[in-house]
Amino acid sequence: MIGVVNTLYSLDCATKCTNDNACGEAFRKLRVIHDNCEAANAKAFEWAGAFAIEDAASTWLMQKVDGDYADPAMKLALIPTTKPTYEEMKKNENKGSNLLVGDCEVVKDGASMKPATAGSCFQLTVGSGADSTFSMDLTGLTGLLVYAEHVPLEFERDKHFFYDSADEDIEPTAWEGPLAFEWVGVFPISTTSVKWSMQKVDGAYADPSMNIVIMPTSTPTYATMQGMMNYIASDMLTGDCEVVEDGGSMTPAEGGSCFQLTVGSGADSEFTIVTGEGDSTMAGMVVFAQHGPTEFERDKHYLYTAAGEDIEPIAQESGSGGGHDHGHRRLDSTRRLLDIDAALHDFEDSCDAVACYIEVANCAAGSADLSSLSTLADRASRKCHVTEEEATCCPGKVCEGDKEDQSGAKPAAALAGVMLGLMATMQ
Repeated sequence: MIGVVNTLYSLDCATKCTNDNACGEAFRKLRVIHDNCEAANAKAFEWAGAFAIEDAASTWLMQKVDGDYADPAMKLALIPTTKPTYEEMKKNENKGSNLLVGDCEVVKDGASMKPATAGSCFQLTVGSGADSTFSMDLTGLTGLLVYAEHVPLEFERDKHFFYDSADEDIEPTAWEGPLAFEWVGVFPISTTSVKWSMQKVDGAYADPSMNIVIMPTSTPTYATMQGMMNYIASDMLTGDCEVVEDGGSMTPAEGGSCFQLTVGSGADSEFTIVTGEGDSTMAGMVVFAQHGPTEFERDKHYLYTAAGEDIEPIAQESGSGGGHDHGHRRLDSTRRLLDIDAALHDFEDSCDAVACYIEVANCAAGSADLSSLSTLADRASRKCHVTEEEATCCPGKVCEGDKEDQSGAKPAAALAGVMLGLMATMQ
């Protein structure tokens, strides 16, 4: 999916979309994915994490928040591992998901659980108190993969959800779940500095400050942006960010940096991003923002050169979460590896003329003659739309005017075969 959308962006299909420049084919593939593959990557977990284990006696915690538990129970799939890494977590996500949809051992508040070598599923059931604890016997383990039915942070009030016998927090070495950014974009860079703008709209700023993570890249593409949309950027955005006041400047590190842009008292606030020195400039940058940057646009684009020329994103995505409740890591935006709806919207105006799965060019008007196999074959070869009569005249059904040719094959059956062949070429 990412490859298809990256092709559309790299060919600038939003500007010109035809069959000649390969945009038409790519957009039709995107349409097929959008219409048929909505749940192709669905998983049973909302959150996953990889943990390095140093203490055999550890505890999982679920707390009431604002007087109530987020849910009365939560399933956890636990898979022991010797490699508590992001790659290993992704490799085992189907296994974790399958464990969650199976039968899970019920574990009540105060009880214990021990994962099997091949992995186990437990249903943690909260008690009546403000906190519910579940001990884990992790004897002999150096790593643990956790796939959770709900986001553990939903059950955090004043204490981390996983800790050891010394009451020290056990933080994930990698995780996947709700991310902190509401918006992400990738930009080409050709100058040694650029400007970021935040403006008052209707007399006020959308927020008095905004965290952004800037990651330099040598390949400013949609695929690069997608590859960076993970826990690393999210953790940076919710961590310690360098404060930059109105009129200040920032220089992102090679591996990325977080900055807290703080507006001034005027109608416009401007910040300088140092993107190079001398003849050396970064080729591009991926920006993760706590809020959508257009929320701070009144009459000026949010990113531009020192000469005032707008810098538009090569690609961008917005999180599905809304509002501005960004407290205590309880995050609204859900992780979306690929926003199919947003991608389709970006290209549908330009590609509308070539958007049909089956093209209509050079097709005769009027009803097709179902009694003529050659007519049906010709229409199929031209990729013509099928009529309602053609579509409902299926093999095994006797249609008006339908008759066999010398081979005994019915025309409708032949058309169905040709159509299946055409669809196969689009896979």
